[in-house]
Amino acid sequence: MARYRYIVADVFTSHPFAGNPLAVITDGRGLSAGQMQAIAREFNLSETVFVLPPEDEAHFRRLRIFTPAAELPFAGHPTVGTACVLAALGQVPLADGAGRIVLEEGVGPIPVDVRACPGAAPWARFTLTREPEQVAAELSADRVAAMLSLEAGEVAGGRWFFGSAGMRFLYVELLEVRAVSRARPRREVWSEVLGGAWSSDIYLFARTPDAAAADLHARMFAYE
Repeated sequence: MARYRYIVADVFTSHPFAGNPLAVITDGRGLSAGQMQAIAREFNLSETVFVLPPEDEAHFRRLRIFTPAAELPFAGHPTVGTACVLAALGQVPLADGAGRIVLEEGVGPIPVDVRACPGAAPWARFTLTREPEQVAAELSADRVAAMLSLEAGEVAGGRWFFGSAGMRFLYVELLEVRAVSRARPRREVWSEVLGGAWSSDIYLFARTPDAAAADLHARMFAYE
């Protein structure tokens, strides 16, 4: 039986067992798509990444990203997390502690800036090479709120739209951070409102009162 090395990284945090966990199979050569999906289902994390040689020699690596249910063409936290894992393993060429690599994903090449941080995990930031899409969502505040188990008054008036920067979502702005935390999708209403729509996945956000800590507080709900 073949053996594959993997690392589980906590992304977007400086503390163990915090942030958003990510499984990274550092060399996924020899695995079929079905095997990758089965492994991602076994990890049961939001995403699992399989690192492969690039198709274009000018690029650094190719990534295949899986949720427990499906393969994704792109996702942000796996892109950042995988770049940091590969840098921590010494695989990323850095000059004076910094460098840029290009990762191939389903949406195309993703440039990623990587920086070593002595005594801490590496830092990474990616740049999207495609323009974001935005599509109008003809939905009422009552229906959007009911779908999220909220009151219509908690939904910012008219601030919902379909959009994509690689992954499609219905973006919904809420008036308060606590409404983002309290939101609970109602499956039967969710299916009625977004079944067959441009996207059935939801991305909630609210502007934070303390801009020094963060600009937005957000949550994502995947239909599948």
